[in-house]
Amino acid sequence: MTLYSRIVLIAVFAVTCLMFQPGCGKSDDESPSSQVMLIHAEPELDNFSVVYNNDQLSQDLSYPAHSDYVSVPGGKEVLFSIQEPDTDSNLLVLRVKTLTAGKYYSMLMVPEPDFTIEAVIFADTIARADTGKVTLRVINASPNSGEINARIIGLATDTTLTNLEFNPAAPSEMSAFLPGLPEGGYEIFFTNSISGDEIYQINDLQFEAGGSYSIILSGYVPSGTVELPPLLAHIISHRP
Repeated sequence: MTLYSRIVLIAVFAVTCLMFQPGCGKSDDESPSSQVMLIHAEPELDNFSVVYNNDQLSQDLSYPAHSDYVSVPGGKEVLFSIQEPDTDSNLLVLRVKTLTAGKYYSMLMVPEPDFTIEAVIFADTIARADTGKVTLRVINASPNSGEINARIIGLATDTTLTNLEFNPAAPSEMSAFLPGLPEGGYEIFFTNSISGDEIYQINDLQFEAGGSYSIILSGYVPSGTVELPPLLAHIISHRP
């Protein structure tokens, strides 16, 4: 093959790659990624680690902690293993097909009726910092709280998010967004939607302009003589 023929062949290959194969030359590691935050919301579970493709995404995560955002491949099936840190035995193996490249997600580990754990995945909304506004999400991760309302005080008029119910099979029933809040101080009062009884309150919340926050209510409402982990609010900032 002459030098001229080789140059032409190389040029044809390069043009074909650019026109018909946008991912030509990329390895799996360079594929578009999703960002996942791991959140420990099961008070009766010891620390755990999360493994993807033999790599630890989060090690020895304790209740009620959360990880930073970690990158995983987007747009294709991803297999996560939730493991006990000391034994590496699997507590849960999770096959996920719903992660979109370029998007942000929170993966909550929550109680499951058979005294094991379950993972619930929420799509996160990351507020634009230049708007000066705050995006707030409230999640009910308390298995025995029933339907709850979250009354948010600090606005010109009070705002209430209603009928949030713990249901891992339907994450949209567990959570509600409140976008476009002004920065500043807030209080949140959680009440049972039916009885109106107050079950928990958070005072002196400070939200910064351009911030994205989740308030996750986990733990248990006191019930009879059985001693259960009490209610606790996780306050999480989603700024990457």
